[in-house]
Amino acid sequence: MVGIVSHPEDPHAERVMGHLRAAGQDALLLDLSDLPDRATLTIDYRPEGPPLLEYSRTGGSPIDLAKVGTMWWRRPQQASPSAVTDPDIRLFTLNEWQEAINGLWQ
Repeated sequence: MVGIVSHPEDPHAERVMGHLRAAGQDALLLDLSDLPDRATLTIDYRPEGPPLLEYSRTGGSPIDLAKVGTMWWRRPQQASPSAVTDPDIRLFTLNEWQEAINGLWQ
């Protein structure tokens, strides 16, 4: 599977995804701005084997990110914790999301 970190309005990402799918390759558009309101990211570090990595959009089935063999860091958007209104807590929340994303790449 090929993962593309971008957003749905990115015409380049959309075109590349179309070509990948036409070639029979699974492709995933990972829009970080969907986090945490419209999507979730699960990283479960287990004592045995590699960590469990899942991405799930609201109403969708979880996607095993361990199946992503190639990632294109195209146009990442910032996570958008819209429910957090306090500026200090929002900054803390955004930093925690950034750390989660960094942990995903590792």
